[in-house]
Amino acid sequence: MEIERILLLVLIACVPVAGVLYARIVRRAREVDPAVLDRIDPDGFRAMNASSQLRFSGYLNRGGYREIGDANLKRLFAVFRGLFYAYCAGWLVFLALALR
Repeated sequence: MEIERILLLVLIACVPVAGVLYARIVRRAREVDPAVLDRIDPDGFRAMNASSQLRFSGYLNRGGYREIGDANLKRLFAVFRGLFYAYCAGWLVFLALALR
């Protein structure tokens, strides 16, 4: 039961970290290459809009960020993608442990 509790705390801690990374990605993209946000959401990227976030997730999952020239922005996208996959895998492990 202790492992599940620790894993749950780690999963909860991932949420604000992801929020900070998301905000940094959007801010950096607006500074360096605003066209990236237009490619993510052609209707006009709105950071807190659910449809823009869904398009952001699709862009992230298909690896569209690899075409970006700015290395720091590309790194932020890659870290966010890794955190997203680790977060999803963490929930699967948590559920598997909780249901055993």
